[in-house]
Amino acid sequence: MTRIYIIGTVGSGKSTFAHRLSMRYSIPHFELDDVVYNGNYKRTQKERDQLFNEILSKKDWVIEDVGRPCFQSGLQQADTIIYLNISPHILKKRIIKRYFKQKFGLEKANYTPTWAMLKQMLRWCQQDLDKREMLMKQLQSHSAEFISLDEHQLKHFTL
Repeated sequence: MTRIYIIGTVGSGKSTFAHRLSMRYSIPHFELDDVVYNGNYKRTQKERDQLFNEILSKKDWVIEDVGRPCFQSGLQQADTIIYLNISPHILKKRIIKRYFKQKFGLEKANYTPTWAMLKQMLRWCQQDLDKREMLMKQLQSHSAEFISLDEHQLKHFTL
């Protein structure tokens, strides 16, 4: 049984890293943004919780999220928690780069890439950075193995 929970802010590389681990170990990966949203539609709490519990019931998984409180039970069931501890400069650069790629159709977007959404993502990123130390302490309190990776370690990391 392999259960990996990846946490990081917007632009940290969660989806790319989750996909890489999923392919390497042949286990499914899940983006929790897709559990919360179906396109631009926000699911009800009941729908969200039902989808999330279906994921948790699987033998193996790689889950990636920004650390929403509603998904705490996933952290409790994880074997390994990986926090992507990416520098603020790199995060902001990635968010802006992603916006332009999505705006010009070079990258798929699960939402409509607008200026308002870009500003919101930069705000979310800053909010996450402001509470980074507190989040890392909370993640370390779980019984799962805890790993923190910066942008350099992330490139070469293997479990």
